[in-house]
Amino acid sequence: MAVVKLLDKARIGEKVLPLCFSENQGEEVTSGQGLVTGWSLLPDSSLGADERARVGLVHLADVVPCEQQYARNGVPVSVTDNMLCASQKPDYGPSNICPSDTGGILVIPALSDNQAINDQRPPLGFTQVQGESKGLWRILGLVSFGYDQGECDPDLYTVYTRVANFKDWIESNMK
Repeated sequence: MAVVKLLDKARIGEKVLPLCFSENQGEEVTSGQGLVTGWSLLPDSSLGADERARVGLVHLADVVPCEQQYARNGVPVSVTDNMLCASQKPDYGPSNICPSDTGGILVIPALSDNQAINDQRPPLGFTQVQGESKGLWRILGLVSFGYDQGECDPDLYTVYTRVANFKDWIESNMK
């Protein structure tokens, strides 16, 4: 994780938006939907030089099935309190991102305290999630690692760094 200090204020616009922090450090988010954006490591000549960030919906998951999946693939990992897991689901609609794409962030709409898009209702499409955010997003994670062996398998879990656990460090480095 890094904090980049800008010489001038960021110009908020279509491609630059502020993100809110979670109020609670160590907040347990193990279900519901999130939105992930990032850039692909794999060359894709169809995108050209001005590649845009890719985006897709993911399902937030408990660490147990995440760890079990990595173990089945010969990669034993221990998901700590500083991490969280997510994967795509086919019923979430089309996506142009591999969840483990580099530079990715995992966000949810910044709704009222402790309210997330949860599994108590049918999955929302990207446009609905965007509408629910009202332009305000809460950052949950940064892509840490994934196990996709150069393929984009939406069923594989991606592990994210849990940003809320580093809120104090981030804020102290923003001064």
